[in-house]
Amino acid sequence: MVLRRLVFWAGVGGLLLFTWSLLLGPVAYHRLVFRRHQKEHLVRAANTMAVLGLAAVGLAISAAVLLVSSFVATAVPTVLITVFIVFLFGGLWFAFPLARHRL
Repeated sequence: MVLRRLVFWAGVGGLLLFTWSLLLGPVAYHRLVFRRHQKEHLVRAANTMAVLGLAAVGLAISAAVLLVSSFVATAVPTVLITVFIVFLFGGLWFAFPLARHRL
């Protein structure tokens, strides 16, 4: 029960707050540096925040899957499902685009 609460508060709650901060950060950044000739720095920072935000979204969804599946399945299927989800997000969102970029 304690582990489930930790997964909920840290994994789901904490990661979602981190995600929102990262994905909304470029909007605030743009408002602050608008017309100050910092476009290149803004684009680089926004890209970094977006990539980290997507990683946080994937981890938050994986934590939610872990939490829900722990209620409906035993330990082995729960771990297998969660690992599959982590690799699915990592593969589709990061490994595949990076591999295509290098070709």
